[in-house]
Amino acid sequence: MSTLKADTIQSTSGGAATLTKQSAAKAWIHFTAVSSHAIRGSFNVSTLTDVGTGDSQYNFTNNMTNDDYSTSATSSHNIGASEGFISYLTDDQSTSNTNDMRTVNASNSTYDAQSVHSVVHGDLA
Repeated sequence: MSTLKADTIQSTSGGAATLTKQSAAKAWIHFTAVSSHAIRGSFNVSTLTDVGTGDSQYNFTNNMTNDDYSTSATSSHNIGASEGFISYLTDDQSTSNTNDMRTVNASNSTYDAQSVHSVVHGDLA
């Protein structure tokens, strides 16, 4: 068996290597929606938009092949008694963005969560 060891893998043009046809996450984001939307960390995410209370959208730096990719999202909020948040995405995603990611509390009311995490699996264009 051979072992490949490397500190950095780059494309032939010197930029980041493109992951296609692999099961690795193609995008992820961790952000807060309290007070103002702020990205805490991300990969393949160019912008985050506050669509409304409890609603967010993020755009990909590199598009997906089609809109049939898989997205998972979770959220938490430990300010006051508003714990128990869930996150989900509407079925209106596109190749360039998630369109509408929503966080709701146990009463199914939209609310800006303190910590939101989302990951995307699929193929890059």
